[in-house]
Amino acid sequence: MITSKELATAKWKEERLKCITATDCSIIVGANPYQTLNDLMRNKLYGIEQEVTERMKKGLEMEASALEAYMCHTARIFTPKWVRHKERTWMAATLDGLSLDERDIVEIKCGKSAYYAAKKGEIPVYYQWQMEHQMCVVGVGAMNYVAYDGNNLIILPYESNEIMQEILWEKEEKFYKLMTTMQELDR
Repeated sequence: MITSKELATAKWKEERLKCITATDCSIIVGANPYQTLNDLMRNKLYGIEQEVTERMKKGLEMEASALEAYMCHTARIFTPKWVRHKERTWMAATLDGLSLDERDIVEIKCGKSAYYAAKKGEIPVYYQWQMEHQMCVVGVGAMNYVAYDGNNLIILPYESNEIMQEILWEKEEKFYKLMTTMQELDR
């Protein structure tokens, strides 16, 4: 298991290329407005990554303070963690926060658009797919979605959706089989 200190390192990036991650799943099910299946396959085969925008960088920088604020609010300790599904080891997720007992997950989104949507009680479908994947990997039926604007938190509980889970399993497994076949052919 990769620790929080190793997240975003070369080792972590290499591990992500071998697995289907929460970020990948939104692309696989067609809910990602920024990337296509072809983009994802190029990433998995050749390591070609999506460009990190300034907005994305700022959001990532805010995640640590958002997690700290969330822990103060809940009076519980959560740590960022890279995890794999116990049986389907090709399924993995980089969790923004996992409780010490490994039963609770938090997904953090920083920035104005995520915050304003959460203020209306909305979790964008793109993020719902990511959370469905994370819950599959960890083996839980619910988690919290946190939107953070730099000062304030909005916490929305989220429960897994059986239909989304079924779609996720089927499409991810199909993509993984294609990905591994193409990796073998590429050698």
